[in-house]
Amino acid sequence: MLHQAIVALAFGTYLIQRDDIVWQLVRNAGPPLDVTLERAAFAMATLLVGASAILCTWHRRHRYLGELLYAVGLASLAPGSGFVILVGGEALRLYRLSARAHMLGPGVAAEGVVAPSAPAGWRESFVKWGIFATMVAFTITLQDRLVAALAGLVFAVSITFDVAAARRRGSGAGRARAGAA
Repeated sequence: MLHQAIVALAFGTYLIQRDDIVWQLVRNAGPPLDVTLERAAFAMATLLVGASAILCTWHRRHRYLGELLYAVGLASLAPGSGFVILVGGEALRLYRLSARAHMLGPGVAAEGVVAPSAPAGWRESFVKWGIFATMVAFTITLQDRLVAALAGLVFAVSITFDVAAARRRGSGAGRARAGAA
């Protein structure tokens, strides 16, 4: 929930700043160099999101690094102030989670760090893979409406997954309570 609030706040900065951080940095280079630099910067951000998806899907031990790489890659789509909010907020959140896991000690995993089964790992990383695909398309086309539509679709499907998973957990808990009676 905190992660979603940080992301919402970061992208909410579009209400006060109209351009993403990459365009803010390259727009004064002039054509055609500005488009080349923009595409190169988004290609790097796309690689960060892809590395994040790999780490969070198959290498759960490095999940926090994957989450930070995701934040930096995703933040490339936000305005400058949104970039700072997203990367700074996620760094603080991940530091807190890491400190909590360290306090629990070795052999005791913090909530959400234990490697799930393959389908659950993919479901948990779906947004990262979806944003990776979205950023590949955006890097090629540099069409803002495309990234907005694809990212919206990714988040809508993700919410559907979350609701379905919550219903399954809820129905399992109801059966367990009924069996205990």
